[in-house]
Amino acid sequence: MGLSYIEEKDIWDYLVENKWKVGKDLTLSDIVDDILNTDNASIDKYFKEKNTSLDDKDII
Repeated sequence: MGLSYIEEKDIWDYLVENKWKVGKDLTLSDIVDDILNTDNASIDKYFKEKNTSLDDKDII
């Protein structure tokens, strides 16, 4: 999908911080479904925001 700069850890972090944070009693099938069907635009936005925040911290 043209997002070669996004790694598996970025997808995992996105799901943990955004989708699963409020989820309780997640089943393995729920987790797999979320991993396979997460919107690429959402992950891309999360990745860019996360890296922008990290860049800002480096400046201080």
